[in-house]
Amino acid sequence: MQEQVLERPGLTLRERFDYRPVALAALNILATMAVYLPFIGSMDDIYRYLDGPLYMYVAKTLYVIPATNPFNLPAYYFACHLALYPLAIRALSFVGYDHAMILVVIAASTLATVLFYQLLKEFKYSVNPFWASVVFIFFPSRWLLYHSVGASEPMFILLIIASIYCYKKDRYILAFALAGLASVTKIFGVLMLVSYLLLLVHEKKYRYIPYLAIIPAFLAANFLVYQLTYGDFLAYFRWNGSFMKPVPFMNFFDPASKGNTNNAELFMGFYIIYILGALRLWKRPELASFSLVYVLFMAFVEHPDVSRYLLPAAPFALIVAFDDIISRKEFMVVFPLIVVFGYFYCWGIIPTNLIGADTFAQLMAGL
Repeated sequence: MQEQVLERPGLTLRERFDYRPVALAALNILATMAVYLPFIGSMDDIYRYLDGPLYMYVAKTLYVIPATNPFNLPAYYFACHLALYPLAIRALSFVGYDHAMILVVIAASTLATVLFYQLLKEFKYSVNPFWASVVFIFFPSRWLLYHSVGASEPMFILLIIASIYCYKKDRYILAFALAGLASVTKIFGVLMLVSYLLLLVHEKKYRYIPYLAIIPAFLAANFLVYQLTYGDFLAYFRWNGSFMKPVPFMNFFDPASKGNTNNAELFMGFYIIYILGALRLWKRPELASFSLVYVLFMAFVEHPDVSRYLLPAAPFALIVAFDDIISRKEFMVVFPLIVVFGYFYCWGIIPTNLIGADTFAQLMAGL
């Protein structure tokens, strides 16, 4: 079959080989390298950016935290950092934990970009899948930041995209397994159980519902490790549980009630644009179910870094949902400004969120 296709007259090299995934991979790597330009003489500023050092420490200790640690934090605090990203760092630690931390991030974000392109292309989610994937590399700016420093978001977003891609290919067990891996990268991955349940009911694929148990099984295994190391199966929530609120949108209501108009308007904008994007996906139920469940759950999380928490929904709620706008020439004209602003955003924020130099030196001495 392939030989017959290649023999068709007039078939160009471009038609025989899709160069775009390679171009996207190269662009993502170059985009990340550009974030590092001001720090070339002191890459420690990249390695010291939180939460990267904490993930390195978990990768080294595997949750067996000594009574005294470089961060002077209680042992249970490290339960906030779920297992998959630290395990990936440890697997590459032969190049150094700091280098491994960044290599995993770059590899995961590059694969996420390429797979995002494949998802858009194969299932007609965009009129210009390549351009939408280029936008994904740089937008939102918070994503540009977090696929350049030590963070679990790139691996998490990769697993979400891969899970949805497999679901669309009718490989349901693999889709649920990837969602399970996402849940031990960031705990919000377990929300895919809810989104897939809604989707399976909508599509009347009831026989696959029992297999959804695969998703929380991964998280239960991670929590079992906490039971063995901390004596507390739910150690994760001893620190992070305080961020969950019974009333939604407290990130907006709290500053609004205190007259903090800047923060109130900022958070209001976040919620509105993400919810609007999720609703615009209604003709694509596999994307809408994930985006709506995820974004609405985030409404109950009160945390000043909500723009980071919302990132996993961004490929769908901000890019696919607004493809009709992103694909227009007007957006293409203004996009370079978005890129420039994004880099200044990263360069300005990175030096403001570093662990102390002495703490980092003590950490590296013990790795």
